[in-house]
Amino acid sequence: MVRVYLSLGSNLGDSEFILREAVAALASVGAVHAISKIHQTKPMYFNDQPDFFNLTLSLDTALTPLDLLHCCQDIELRFGRQRPFPNAPRTLDIDIISYGDVVQDAPRLILPHPRALERPFVLQPLYEIAPDWVCPRTGVRVADLVGVL
Repeated sequence: MVRVYLSLGSNLGDSEFILREAVAALASVGAVHAISKIHQTKPMYFNDQPDFFNLTLSLDTALTPLDLLHCCQDIELRFGRQRPFPNAPRTLDIDIISYGDVVQDAPRLILPHPRALERPFVLQPLYEIAPDWVCPRTGVRVADLVGVL
């Protein structure tokens, strides 16, 4: 089993309900270890959209990184995820923040997530559940980043 950290976000539909249901769906691919509270955040990158609701969770799974990605994308689709343009509003987005200590730059999946450390909506909830988490690529501890938000 590998400890993974996932970031979930939603800003269309009943976002809090969708997040709770997505967590339940993710429990089918591994053992959920910890879940942050839900945070309401302003959108980044494309601002003309509703606020987001975000949470981070840790999960112990036996899936490979690519299999986990496919499961996450399947769950997104079950909740009506569409991708009309980058950073568009969405019913559900699930990002793999990290997969154990794996560092990879594959065409389908970059690990850890390449923009995780610049996103307060990832860092704050991650800090809640894993304040000592260290980014395998940079060696930076989440607690040190949250202090500068």
